[in-house]
Amino acid sequence: MTVRDDEVWVYYSGSIHPHGDPSFANKQEHSGTLEHKLKYSSGIGLAKWRLDGFVSADAGPEGGTLITKPMELQGPRLTINAQAPMGQVAVEVLDGQGNAIPGYARADCDTFSGDNVRHTISWNGQHGLGGLLGQRLRLRFHLRKAQLYSYTIGG
Repeated sequence: MTVRDDEVWVYYSGSIHPHGDPSFANKQEHSGTLEHKLKYSSGIGLAKWRLDGFVSADAGPEGGTLITKPMELQGPRLTINAQAPMGQVAVEVLDGQGNAIPGYARADCDTFSGDNVRHTISWNGQHGLGGLLGQRLRLRFHLRKAQLYSYTIGG
């Protein structure tokens, strides 16, 4: 597995012979025949998917929400990996009672639309969560026609 240009690349091989086929062990006897070439064809492939794209939280046109477990914020920025070219993602920061923190409510969030593996979320044009560092909080993601692959809180 290799990460390249915000994609995960996995090289693999395959063949059309079944595992444990006893005639495959005797391939030297038939290696020049057309029958052998057709029966024992193989190849190498490359599978690619977006960074962190193995699984996602998806919402259709009706929308949906995802709430994280309580966490202590360890960094000043929230970055998401999401696809929402025809939809949107908005994020609220919630206090211990589940209420939106003033300035970090859904209405304050600068909604994301597009496709980006490293989009920094902002509220009223401000990217920082610095004033909330060390507090035990939750995030509520509001998705509509969107796929959320991952989020990161860091520097």
